[in-house]
Amino acid sequence: LIDYPHGCLEQTTSKAFPQLYLASVMELPDRFAQSMRANVEAALRKLTQFQRPDGSFNYWPGGADNYDQWTSIYAGHFMVEAERQGFVAPSGLRAGWLAHQRRTARDWNNALEQGWSREASRFTQAYRLYVLALGGSQELSSMNRLREQPGLDLRTRWMLAAAYGRIGRKDVAEQLVKDLDNTVPAYTEMAYTYGSDLRDEALIAEALLTMDRTANAAAVVQRIAKRLSADNWYSTQSTAFGLMAVARLAEKSPLGKGMNYTLTVGGKAQ
Repeated sequence: LIDYPHGCLEQTTSKAFPQLYLASVMELPDRFAQSMRANVEAALRKLTQFQRPDGSFNYWPGGADNYDQWTSIYAGHFMVEAERQGFVAPSGLRAGWLAHQRRTARDWNNALEQGWSREASRFTQAYRLYVLALGGSQELSSMNRLREQPGLDLRTRWMLAAAYGRIGRKDVAEQLVKDLDNTVPAYTEMAYTYGSDLRDEALIAEALLTMDRTANAAAVVQRIAKRLSADNWYSTQSTAFGLMAVARLAEKSPLGKGMNYTLTVGGKAQ
């Protein structure tokens, strides 16, 4: 994963996104940490090559006909996360992207794009609303409008719950996911939302953590960590979200530097 971000918007983001979290979840030599920081900064600079006049991001640099809405949100998510960790995006990048996503969130009417399912459209809107909330630009009326849509699927409900959790409305988040399963059947999607069961379980863990359900989140993160430690292949996007879930849990429940224990010898404890 520790590599310079090349390629389209999805590849550029997926290369850089995991590098925000690697140092939080494993010990790395200083030169790796320095390289990762340089790669994240390079990716943030490169995003300016993808930005369109309306503030959104093209799938490829330049041109107005290379737009992919999931990837545009995904790249903005990376930018918001990077700034939360102290990186600075180029001037105007964040403001333009946030303004576009807020307009899109307000204008969303569940109309289907060619080839998209209604579930994918709703899930993408939920993801947009979550990233806006994460960036401190929540669109509460749009969140409420989506919540009132009948028949929301599991991943949309969890994603929307994470958005509500981020703005402190844990009561609404809890109601959204009441009695929902926190496991996702195996699947891989190579377009539209680029999803997988690993990616979706990472989003479930994020939602649980925003609701302060740390023990429940830890069980999900354990499953994620076990899969990341195996020799299976995962897309860089799935890996990024998986590492983010592990890092989020580490932020919530940091490990101490040592161990405290009681030793009993001959009936005497010390």
